[in-house]
Amino acid sequence: MTLLSCEEKHEKPTPFIEEGTMKDIMYDFSLVSAIEGVSAYYTDTVSKINGASVLRKYGIDSLTYVKNSEYYLNLDKGVYLDMQLEVKKRLEEQKAIIDTLVKRENDDKIKLGVVKDSLVLKDSLGVKINSSKVNDLKKAAKGLKLESKLQKLN
Repeated sequence: MTLLSCEEKHEKPTPFIEEGTMKDIMYDFSLVSAIEGVSAYYTDTVSKINGASVLRKYGIDSLTYVKNSEYYLNLDKGVYLDMQLEVKKRLEEQKAIIDTLVKRENDDKIKLGVVKDSLVLKDSLGVKINSSKVNDLKKAAKGLKLESKLQKLN
């Protein structure tokens, strides 16, 4: 009597990509895909960053990536789905950080009264700032790249 098993053992591909590295590769591919999807930012410089550059970064070829993707996809217990969810979580965390930085920069511009490329200096009460405070603001404006607009006030 012969017993056949429905369960198929999945052999690790050679070369094998460890799960952590595989998630990093998936993360990088997600970033490249997002950059390509936003054509306003897809310039000649950015176009040099593509799927091939991700593969070069990790020293693998496309066949190695595909074989390892298939390996993780065919593992039991939703391993590949868990990997994708971790990549998604990492992307969301990075987005939250970037959103916070953008909000902070926008808040700083609002505090300096930057409106439609003109600079109206106001303090927190909305009162115009006298010229003695302009030098103090120049230091803060350097980080916001507003120094040239502040120089026009002197």
